[in-house]
Amino acid sequence: MKKLRKISGIFAVLFAILACMSNIVSAENSDSLTIICRKENVILSNMEWKIFYVADITENGKYIAKGDFGDYPVSLEDKSVSALQEAAGKYETYTIIDEITPLNQGVTDENGKIVFSGLETGLYLVTGEPVRVDDMAYVPVPSLIELSEGNKNGASWTYDLTALPKLKVLPATTFIKSKYEVKKQWLNDSVGVRPESVTAVLYRNGVEFSTAVLDEQNNWEYVWNDLPQTADWKIEEKNVPDGYAVSYTESNDTVTITNTYTKITSENYTPTSDNGNTPSSSESGSTSGKLPQTGMFMWIVPVLGISGIVIFIAGWFIYRRGKNEK
Repeated sequence: MKKLRKISGIFAVLFAILACMSNIVSAENSDSLTIICRKENVILSNMEWKIFYVADITENGKYIAKGDFGDYPVSLEDKSVSALQEAAGKYETYTIIDEITPLNQGVTDENGKIVFSGLETGLYLVTGEPVRVDDMAYVPVPSLIELSEGNKNGASWTYDLTALPKLKVLPATTFIKSKYEVKKQWLNDSVGVRPESVTAVLYRNGVEFSTAVLDEQNNWEYVWNDLPQTADWKIEEKNVPDGYAVSYTESNDTVTITNTYTKITSENYTPTSDNGNTPSSSESGSTSGKLPQTGMFMWIVPVLGISGIVIFIAGWFIYRRGKNEK
């Protein structure tokens, strides 16, 4: 029994040592990320930040998206600055739409700093909320940050927005769009061809963010309100009707979608104006609205031909008679 107790004690000690070693290894692989928020000598305190784990980093440096981020149609093959910035904007939009819970979040202190601890190596999405200082709005740009041993600064990672300017500075009065409007126009419609409605899609950083159904009841118009200017907004028509060519024009905060009907024949053509109404006789140039007809007076051609022959023969006889009398 004493031997068993002694052996059991030895195993307990070994287990405790292994557990401690495991904790030490975990602590060594887990570090912190410090974000410093300053812009032109302005310290941005109380700025809210979120951090999301996006992808593992393989030995050859390839990104493998994980969790919710693995389900989104975003490519991480291109590691250029512009490509990763585009991917960050798309990922941020997905976190808003799907209400993804961040790995960690917090606000900057009086020195404009925030520290996220307990981070493993990997690719992270970092997003922030705007802060207003006097008459200016300081808006964080979403970024993908690679935390690897190769780019570690000492015992942790530091992301200094002074050295890496990922902040937009906008007048506070223009930070929020008052509206973003879409209008639909129709050209050269045929009777009975125009659909009852179409769908306009609002994209945020290349990701479908919202939709609006346009029809006669809303006068083929819709307005989105209170959209932040920092995102890249775009409007497109979803499922353009068959037989139409689509074009887009933008003026200020209004996008006009014009659908021009291209399948026009003499049998089904009834011209319409931009608002879809059939024009009056003065507008269309014809009271009937029909295309000009041809071939209606072809019978007169042989009659004229025969008449010409008769006149020629009569003239010839008159000429001969006059000559014989002389």
